[in-house]
Amino acid sequence: MLEAIERSWAPSRWAVIKDARRRQRRRHRRILAVAAVLLLVVAVGWVITRNDWSRHAPTEPPVTVGTVEQLHLGGVVQDTTTLGGNVWVLTCLRRCSQPFSAASAGQLIELAANGRPVRRFPVADPTVLTGGDRALWVAHFDTGEVSRINPQTGMTTAATHVQLPKGFATRGWRRFEPSAISFGAGRVWASDGFGYVAEINPRTARLERLVFTSSEAASSTTAAGVTWVADELDGVGTFAAGSDHVAIHYVSWAGQPVDVGTVGYGAGLIWALGTETNFSTSLTDPPTVGVLTTLDPRTGRIMHQWRVSPEAVTMVLGNGGAYVGDDNDGRLLALTPPHRLQILHGPEAAQLTAVTPHALWAISRNGQLLRVGLTPR
Repeated sequence: MLEAIERSWAPSRWAVIKDARRRQRRRHRRILAVAAVLLLVVAVGWVITRNDWSRHAPTEPPVTVGTVEQLHLGGVVQDTTTLGGNVWVLTCLRRCSQPFSAASAGQLIELAANGRPVRRFPVADPTVLTGGDRALWVAHFDTGEVSRINPQTGMTTAATHVQLPKGFATRGWRRFEPSAISFGAGRVWASDGFGYVAEINPRTARLERLVFTSSEAASSTTAAGVTWVADELDGVGTFAAGSDHVAIHYVSWAGQPVDVGTVGYGAGLIWALGTETNFSTSLTDPPTVGVLTTLDPRTGRIMHQWRVSPEAVTMVLGNGGAYVGDDNDGRLLALTPPHRLQILHGPEAAQLTAVTPHALWAISRNGQLLRVGLTPR
C-alpha cells in the first residue's frame, strides 16, 4: 500500500525537468547578480581611480626648465624676498658657523631680473627677510627684533623688540626667536618655533599683538581679513584681527589628518603643503605621502588636493599658481588652479625661495643662490 502511494506521488519526468530548469535559472540569476555587483564595484573603482589620477597626474608631459645659473654673491644665502619687481637676498658673511648670533654679519643684496647685483647693504644677525610697504623687514634670531630697512639707503629706520608673554622652562625663557617672516594685509608677521606669531604695524613699527597658535611650524600668511597659520597636527588655523582665538580648518587625506608645515596665499587661494601619515596600516612603519591643498580664503573650504612627494617641503607662489620642490632629484611641480599640473626638471637638492615672472630662485645645497629660467607655461 505504501509503495503504491509513493508511486502515485512520484513526479513525472517533465516535472523533474522543469524543476531542474527552475533551479538552473535561479543559479544563473545569483551568478548574474554577483557579477553585476562585481562589475559595479570595478566600475566605481575605475571611476574613482580615473578621477584621482586626473586630479594628481600631470596634464602635460615633463619639460626641462631654462638655464640654471649659480650666482656668486659671496657668503651663504639665508633668505630672499621680492620688492619693487626685483629680488632681494639676505646673506651671511661672517660667523655663519654660529647661526643666529649677534656676532654674525651679512648683506642685503638687490638683484636685477637677470640676477646681477644692483646694490649691497650690510646687516647684522641676518636670519629671515620679507618685503612690504616699500620697506625691507629683517628678523633677528639672537635679539628677537624685527628691523625696518630703507631699500634705497640700507639704513634701519625702526626696530621692534618682541618678547614672549610668559617664560619657558625653569629659566623663565621669554626671548622671541623669529624663524619666519611675511607681509600681508598691511601687517608684518613674524613667527617663532614655539607657536607664537607677532603682528607688527609697518607704519609705526609697533607690536600690535602676539598670538599663540600651538604649532611649531613657523609659517603664516593673510587673506580675506584673517591670518592663516600652519597647524602641524590638523591642517591650518586662522585668527581674525583683534582676536586671539585660533580656529582650525581640518585638512585630511585618505581619512587621515594632514600635518601642514607651510601656508601661502596666491592666485586667490590659500595653499597648504604638508604630509599625511597613515597609522591605520602600520604603527611601526606607516606610509607617508605629501599633500598640497588649496582652500577658499573666505570659507576655508577645501577646493583641490594634489598628492606630492613626502620630501616636498618648499613652495613659492607666483605667476598665477604655485611651484613646489618635489624631491631632491630636481623634480619641480608647477600647479595652476583649478587642475593644471606640470612636471619640471630643475636643479637637484635645491630649495625654492622666490619666483619672478621669468625665473625661479632657489638655494643650492651649499648655500648659493640659483637663478632658474622659466620657459613659457
